[in-house]
Amino acid sequence: LLRESPAPALRACAPVAQMHPPLARRLFQVAFLACWAELDGTARASLVASLEAAFVSPSTPPEILLPLLALSEFMERNDHPLPIPARTLADVATQCGATSKALHFREAEFHSCRAPLGSARLVEALVYLHNNLKQPEAALGVLQAAQEHYALQVKLSWLEKLGRWHDALQVYERSPPRGEFALGRLRCLSALSEWSQLARASEAVWLHMSHTQQLEAAPLVAAARWHCQQWEAMELVARLIPSDTYEGGFYRAVLATHRRRYEAARGWVDR
Repeated sequence: LLRESPAPALRACAPVAQMHPPLARRLFQVAFLACWAELDGTARASLVASLEAAFVSPSTPPEILLPLLALSEFMERNDHPLPIPARTLADVATQCGATSKALHFREAEFHSCRAPLGSARLVEALVYLHNNLKQPEAALGVLQAAQEHYALQVKLSWLEKLGRWHDALQVYERSPPRGEFALGRLRCLSALSEWSQLARASEAVWLHMSHTQQLEAAPLVAAARWHCQQWEAMELVARLIPSDTYEGGFYRAVLATHRRRYEAARGWVDR
């Protein structure tokens, strides 16, 4: 790109960049823009096809993908956006762990989306990305905009991801006390440290939950029983937690300590 650049200043940098690779990387974006401006439509289409192939290829390493994502942003800022779908760029950025870039491209995809019913996937992705960037207010704004402009139904999982436990709990309490709704209610009560209420709720919904859901809820119920000092009930639910997990060993150590079986408690701690 530097050797064939139409800009004399960039061509003069080519011999130095060949001896000093960091300079070549620094000049990559401006060199690409200078050459892009001179290409005709056919050449541009061929180049974009090659870039898209690099983006979607499973063998392209992150060391290559990240500079190409940065190039896409640079071209956009300079009023020469590359005709590559925003969804492709967002997926690649997410795959590379470039959360800020993923958010930028996902927002571009959202604004270009013309199907309101198809925006649920985008809303969930935006909520996830804002949450990862510690921007709960922005994530909440996405939900409000989705409700106002697209009439999308807010999912309970979105509220939980945002830490809107009170709002999620209110919805769960209006839902049938069984299955995933029962488990979601227990999660909210645990996050709100409503231990007495959690203990009572678990008794009411336990038989309406599948075995898999009971296993998922067991650590939450064990914590509630511990805080309420309901030791026998805690022991029963702690048996459902695998002993080779952190939570399983922890609650067994708590029970052993309560019974003053300190050696057994130490054994669980040392595992």
